[in-house]
Amino acid sequence: MKRAAAFALLCVLTAPVARAGLEQPVDNVGHPIAGIIPHREYRVQVRLTPESSLQGGVRLGFKDRVQVGVFYGVQKLVETGSPTANDHLGFEVRARVLEEARWPAVAVGFDSQGWYAYDGAYQRYERKSPGVYAVASKNWHSFAGDLSLHLGANYSLETADGDDAPDMFGAADWTIANAVSLLGDLDMAWNDDTPDGRFGEGGVYVDVGVRVALGAHLQLMLVFSDLTRNLGPDAEIGRELEVTYLNWF
Repeated sequence: MKRAAAFALLCVLTAPVARAGLEQPVDNVGHPIAGIIPHREYRVQVRLTPESSLQGGVRLGFKDRVQVGVFYGVQKLVETGSPTANDHLGFEVRARVLEEARWPAVAVGFDSQGWYAYDGAYQRYERKSPGVYAVASKNWHSFAGDLSLHLGANYSLETADGDDAPDMFGAADWTIANAVSLLGDLDMAWNDDTPDGRFGEGGVYVDVGVRVALGAHLQLMLVFSDLTRNLGPDAEIGRELEVTYLNWF
């Protein structure tokens, strides 16, 4: 079932379209896409996640081809007791290697920032970082808005838990009037399906979100994470809020 879904998305991505080469989004709910932050633009992003956790970072774009970023996270920030910080910074670098025409745009990169708490014993985040990845993105324009589909493969370097399988992911976003975007993200989680009851439940992760642009410099995104409740035996659907400030230098 998982491989059939990935194959179907690949077929859609490579189908001919009436209009290509549209400006691409640069973010989805969680996984990387082939869009690149424009030259000399920077983005400061902060996301509030379940259990009073906060994850933030700064990303920069260069020459419309490369973007870099640095991230950090803290858990139990608004609770009694002491906050718990991640063991190290997360880093991202992404490069566009193929522009969109008949075929999708393609980007490759590395991202060491996972989601939620970092487990030092297993040297991994609750949801693993993408690690090394390649992703393809295709865009369509219509009177009803802009639709973008994304398909990628990755290999996370967080393998101390014994699960070193490669992974695949897909995403979609539909933007209306350049102001409101509906987002979806699918993680096949092949690298997180060890039946040990500690991380993941052997299924897929599905996250959705709504992003609103408030002028030229501010975006808000509401995320509903882990709709499949795959994070653990007692997992619930998470509610997250992300604030992005963007500007140029």
